[in-house]
Amino acid sequence: MTLARLQAETAILEEVRPTSFPKLLYCNLFTYNPVTDERLRERLYVSIEEFIDSSPLSAIADQYKGDEQKIVKLAVGISNALLPLWGHHRKFVHRDIKPANLLIRPTGEVVVIDLGIVRETGAVGVTHDGPGPGPFTPGYGAPEQMNNEKNAVSFKTDFFSIGVLMYCLQSGVHPFVPRANMAMHEIMIAAASVHPPPLADVAGSTQGFSDFVAKAMMKVPWQRHRTPAIFMEELQALQQN
Repeated sequence: MTLARLQAETAILEEVRPTSFPKLLYCNLFTYNPVTDERLRERLYVSIEEFIDSSPLSAIADQYKGDEQKIVKLAVGISNALLPLWGHHRKFVHRDIKPANLLIRPTGEVVVIDLGIVRETGAVGVTHDGPGPGPFTPGYGAPEQMNNEKNAVSFKTDFFSIGVLMYCLQSGVHPFVPRANMAMHEIMIAAASVHPPPLADVAGSTQGFSDFVAKAMMKVPWQRHRTPAIFMEELQALQQN
């Protein structure tokens, strides 16, 4: 499964070549030692991506806390980075937007990493089908993703994760993980059923910001923003001139 995910990531980087992802410099699957020509006991997959001078958002999240305009700018950057995936004819979905997968350059530019669980909308993926949760990061995965409803996974699944991220940064509290050491099933239940209090009430955000985040985090995909263009339009409307 790990090898399949690595190969899927490099294949997408080669095909889509999104500008806000690390550039793929080299990749190859070795079954023989390239120096001695001896057969390897285990296959060796090598991929080399460019070095990004940056800090992961997980390390600098405090710099965004409560700063609505900075958070909006960040969300616009994330969305712009994902547009080549969402707008591709194969309609890719990242499925793992979270602070650790977002690199922030010194200029503030966003670089998205880890395409390991990217899914092509409507296609057969590298992960299992059927009962049980699909691949997701607890607290950031959308309900349809956690429930492994693959036919329901789309760009709207990424909208949900971006909404969660915006809620966390604005309020300083996770909407579905309010306390430490919550069990996986508790987080899954909360993400699928808990409606967190509006940001306008708990974090003093503007009503527009609060409403946008609430819509992005709706439990069922059809209640979220209908298209990436609408998502971006409403997000950019939150930016102050």
